Amino acid sequence: SIIATPDKGYSFVNWTGEAVADANASATTVSMTMDRNVTALFEIINDPPTAIHLGNASIYEHQSVGTKVGDFSTEDPDLDNTHTYSLVTGEGSSDNPLFRVDGVSLYAMGYFDFERKDLYQVRVRSTDNWGLFLEQIFTIKVIDAFVPGVQTENSTEVTAHAATLRGKLLDDGGLPLAEWGFLLSKNPLPREGEEGTQVELVSSKGEDGGFSLQVKELDSGRRYYCRAFARNAEGTYLGETMQFDTRFEKTLGVWSDATPVDETDGWHESPWFGFVYLTGSDWVYHGELGWLFVSASGQEDVWLWSPRLGWVWTGASLYPYLYHHKDSSWMYFMETTDNNVFLFRFSDKQWLSLGVGEEGGSGE
Repeated sequence: SIIATPDKGYSFVNWTGEAVADANASATTVSMTMDRNVTALFEIINDPPTAIHLGNASIYEHQSVGTKVGDFSTEDPDLDNTHTYSLVTGEGSSDNPLFRVDGVSLYAMGYFDFERKDLYQVRVRSTDNWGLFLEQIFTIKVIDAFVPGVQTENSTEVTAHAATLRGKLLDDGGLPLAEWGFLLSKNPLPREGEEGTQVELVSSKGEDGGFSLQVKELDSGRRYYCRAFARNAEGTYLGETMQFDTRFEKTLGVWSDATPVDETDGWHESPWFGFVYLTGSDWVYHGELGWLFVSASGQEDVWLWSPRLGWVWTGASLYPYLYHHKDSSWMYFMETTDNNVFLFRFSDKQWLSLGVGEEGGSGE
């Protein structure tokens, strides 16, 4: 009795030679009245894989464990074959423990630092559904990552106590972002960790990388400085510093065109009234006239009171002329010299000298 057993990928065809009882049966008998030579013929029904491909053979450094590297595919003469993939020992398998295969995908199971090592090797086997296989070595390249890029954009929707901060992510540096948001301060150069600097985090961004955040409880009439920032495993990047001015709340009216003075706390410059310190109440401090109480402020004119002047009325189209309520007379503010305020009173054509900080003045 003889039996023909084909290897994987082959099938039995027939026997050749004399005295074979059934030449087409893989298990048959041969009449042995003498020595016989018989041969079993086989044909190939499946070829082994010829090449393995990895769709992506690189990974950015500092990625988390379990990050996908790429997907495998196999070249096979038998187009209907399916394939399974595995990591195997042999030449080029020294870095296999740092990776795993799940289905057709290769995953990183280690922490990769470009500065320490940038090339890794794995040995992969692709086995077809007939059991034939091919093994191939792949080199995985670690890509050097960078800090993200971000820009600060102009703040919008600015009111007396709120503003919408805006920024845009330009590049994530090849790594997942750990945090992004804004640094907000009254200091012209906001720095994280410095007193007075608020860190405002953002949880989402648009498809174009844009992100925004509304901040509230801001001081009115103040200049704020904002910087967008983004952070990944490589470090933190700060965008350009942008500034915005909150509106002045209580005494807005006639001061609406006043602009904050850089690197000061509350000082503003009015295009017609000069330098004035806005306190957030009805009291202001004028750089030459001293403390003034503001009443019935409009967009173009204002009533002011001080212990030295009493009640006076003026406006953007009137100043330095002041109308004095008690005397029903106009006065002209001349200048401040040696801490004395000089005004001319038209009713009696007198010059008045008011000492700054005094409770009254003397007429000359």
